[in-house]
Amino acid sequence: MSTISLPKTLYKTYSEVSETELFVIETGCRRVLGANYISYSVWSNDPEDVFNDRYWGQAVSKLKILNPKLKIDKALILGLGGGTLAYLLHKYFTPKKIVGIELDPTVINIGKNYFYLNLIKNLEIIQTDAVKWIQSKSGEKITEKEKYDVIFMDIFKVEATPVTCEDTDFFAKSSKLLKHGGILSLNKIFHREDKEEQIKDYLGKKIKPYFQKITYDRYQKALGLDNVLIYAIK
Repeated sequence: MSTISLPKTLYKTYSEVSETELFVIETGCRRVLGANYISYSVWSNDPEDVFNDRYWGQAVSKLKILNPKLKIDKALILGLGGGTLAYLLHKYFTPKKIVGIELDPTVINIGKNYFYLNLIKNLEIIQTDAVKWIQSKSGEKITEKEKYDVIFMDIFKVEATPVTCEDTDFFAKSSKLLKHGGILSLNKIFHREDKEEQIKDYLGKKIKPYFQKITYDRYQKALGLDNVLIYAIK
């Protein structure tokens, strides 16, 4: 007779940065880092589980569709969280270097203690504000070889992306860190009632000026919120 695995709370703490309570729950083979009704990261003890039912798995899988010959030597993750994207990038592409920027030290500690970040080879974790980090890098002279093949933006405070991570200056400076043909992948939450025209207007004004091609996929979530995964090719 099969048994149902009930969620088990492994850890709870308050984050001063997020200004909310964070929790780690375990259900079956998966662990989830979340706040309120939002999941920040997921981990599984099943090596065959690549989270294709969640936006992290869908985002990394899409890279192969956009460019079947894509080779990733360097990857940048703005909003590392518990490291789900770093895990998937390592599994699919084995980059020589993954840089993960995460502002919240509480989240970093949870990632290390419950999501095994230390086991991801060539992952460099930098605890800082992503906007300030991007600004500091934009003033440096960076060769094409030093640039990134892919940049993931997965920055949230609960369900909202900070305004400073959405202005045109932030996208302009981020695009300069990408190699020619590199991909910027952005996860943004829109409300269900937001029309496709609103999404396209957002892309046209904020991102399109700095990239050759933009595409996106929209996935329904609970509570009237949709994940929109945006892919911009430089």
